[in-house]
Amino acid sequence: MTKEYYVYGAYGLHGELLYIGKGSGNRYQHCNSGISSNKALNRYYFANGEGMCIKVRKLHTNLTNTEASRLETLEIKSLQPLFNIVGVFDSNNSKPSCIYEAIKQGFIIDFKKILKEYINSLETGCRDKQDIILSAYPELHHYVTTLGVKRIHSLRYRKKDIEIEYDYLVRKQENLYKVLSKMKLKSGDFITGAEFVEKLTSVYQSLGIDTKVTTRMIHQYYNVKDKFLVIDGKNTRGYKITSIVGENELTKKANTD
Repeated sequence: MTKEYYVYGAYGLHGELLYIGKGSGNRYQHCNSGISSNKALNRYYFANGEGMCIKVRKLHTNLTNTEASRLETLEIKSLQPLFNIVGVFDSNNSKPSCIYEAIKQGFIIDFKKILKEYINSLETGCRDKQDIILSAYPELHHYVTTLGVKRIHSLRYRKKDIEIEYDYLVRKQENLYKVLSKMKLKSGDFITGAEFVEKLTSVYQSLGIDTKVTTRMIHQYYNVKDKFLVIDGKNTRGYKITSIVGENELTKKANTD
């Protein structure tokens, strides 16, 4: 049995590991060709001046095809190169038969692909598939429940955009909880517009929120009805709080704090 195969690593300009593959002869040269089957390598190549911007180093040599496939798989699992994703491995022997098998084997999967697969598993009600995906990518559950499928689709499943919007919404929800906790208003309470402005301004100052408070901001925190109440013999206009915005989520949070 000939031992003409090797396992190689492709490194970027700053020494970052981009890709691991296996081959024989001049197979490794595809990394600097611009026409590799790995599209991410091609993008890196053209974005960084072409030439020999990607440095290739052989990690294991004098191997049989079977040995090279096994070591390629092990190195990908261990080193987690940036551009090895399901469907672009050099070796057909090391390529998992499906995305779920790839997860179980510890392969890194393209974010857009795994997010679409997770959403599909939700829509089809396949709990087993959901459990496998979330065992490796638990953050997907939070992205979907917080942003919703329609918003994720409108962001075109872009990881960076999803992470930015998710972080913003989490901070916004956290501020909502803090504000409502300090306002100490509940369903059935009556408050005038002036009292609300004074109270919310004080809360904002205590939390370091630099925003001018207006009466209309009451709708950000409470569902209300206009109401007239006789106070000190005068017919006073104000608001009756019918419910708190996000009350169910706030109750859950309070029970876990």
